[in-house]
Amino acid sequence: MNYVIPRVSIGRYLMSKWTLHAVSAFCIIFIPWFLSAVFALYVKAPIEPTSPMITEEATNFSHVFQNVFTTVPLLYALLLSVWKGFLGVLVMTLGFVLSLYVKNIFIILTGPFIYAVLENFALAILRLEQYRLVTAFEPTSIAGNAFSVSSFYVGPAILLLFILGSMVYFTKVKKIPIAEV
Repeated sequence: MNYVIPRVSIGRYLMSKWTLHAVSAFCIIFIPWFLSAVFALYVKAPIEPTSPMITEEATNFSHVFQNVFTTVPLLYALLLSVWKGFLGVLVMTLGFVLSLYVKNIFIILTGPFIYAVLENFALAILRLEQYRLVTAFEPTSIAGNAFSVSSFYVGPAILLLFILGSMVYFTKVKKIPIAEV
């Protein structure tokens, strides 16, 4: 087989490729989430519960950053959509790093999903549900009183450490080159 050698350095080539993938992953997550929020706020009229539907549980509504959610819902939707887009970029980065070092397409494509499932399971077993990546992606997945600001950062930080650890393992321990020219 013949391959065309890029005219730029391998580092610059991989950075531009990662940037293109990151922008794509961000848009794939951000656009549907934000547009659905705009649709829910301005196109589809909110549902008003009738009096028999109002219960004690329904009146005790709790939400992450409830003040922003109730006063400026479009800003809340924008910020949450940007955050979810950023988390999508992190998960894409794990797949990108795997694609640099692993030749098995099955591992490359399922690796980020397997990480998410194992991380979710491990932190649930340890009773640290508030620090899962799933919780950082969807803050309303756990009770509002169990959620804190650190819940937004711990899951992505663990993922970043896993990505960096994978890179160190593949380059230093396994000594796998990124590119073979």
